[in-house]
Amino acid sequence: MENSHLLVRRPVLVKVENLPREHRPQFGLTLADIVYEYHTEEGSTRFAALFYGNNAEKVGPIRSARFFDIRLIQMYKPIFVFGSAYRDLLKHLFEQDFKDRLVLEGPNTAPALYRYEPQGKNLLLLNMEELQAVIDRYGIDNHPPELDGMSFAFVVDEPGEPASRVYVRYSAAIYNRWDYDPASGRYLRFVDEGNAATPQKEMYVQLTDRLTGEPVAAENVVMILAENFVVTPGVFDILLTGKGEAYLARDGRMHRVFWVREEDDDVLSLAREDGTPFPFKPGQTWFEVMSIPTDVQQQEDVWRFTFTMPGEE
Repeated sequence: MENSHLLVRRPVLVKVENLPREHRPQFGLTLADIVYEYHTEEGSTRFAALFYGNNAEKVGPIRSARFFDIRLIQMYKPIFVFGSAYRDLLKHLFEQDFKDRLVLEGPNTAPALYRYEPQGKNLLLLNMEELQAVIDRYGIDNHPPELDGMSFAFVVDEPGEPASRVYVRYSAAIYNRWDYDPASGRYLRFVDEGNAATPQKEMYVQLTDRLTGEPVAAENVVMILAENFVVTPGVFDILLTGKGEAYLARDGRMHRVFWVREEDDDVLSLAREDGTPFPFKPGQTWFEVMSIPTDVQQQEDVWRFTFTMPGEE
């Protein structure tokens, strides 16, 4: 349940790790409004979790930024909480007009940013309840931004195609599965339990939130097909301006749609072929940012999306 009084602020975008597996389950993902999962390097992915209508006392583990995060900051105008970046990217981030909204761990960020060490693991977490003190200390502009663009409806007229299960495979190390739960009207997330050289060897475990104990689930799971490209060897970015193919899983059905983001500061939306908005279901949305090309296979009500590594097209 969203807290309406929190909407008179900027969203908070937090960079959350997905590997190593021993650091799972992550904290706070069930309280995010939107989560982006995208490829970072060597087949690995990370999450960018956007909090607007909820706070979370623990979010993380927090990890470093990547070039694609810049596109998300342009879209949602958030306060961005992250765990540093490699030198050239960090310099680039602090050259942007949003540099005053970047929050890194430092001597004046505790107890909002703090270290958590169960079993000796040195995890960086965010306590959003303490973030206001950091905002005040650094004079961060916390006025709510203009975020129009997404369309919502509880029911859609288009029938779509059956989609009781959706597989999303980034690599042998990172793959996940979304199973539709008719009782809740949500897709439940299952994640890789070990490396799998082929889909036939995949092993899954249900992902829960270590903060809330609830299963990680979403009303909307959106597979975005976008160009992933090499900036320099080992450094990647994703083109997310313009229009491209997308697949929206909601209510146990798959809809073939388009993602649209005409300008850098536009919020990403979905559209039909004729350009009219296609609605998200009210609730949480997970964006799985895939590649061009992405191998898309459908067998009755089971879908599989397979990521193509940049340079391997």
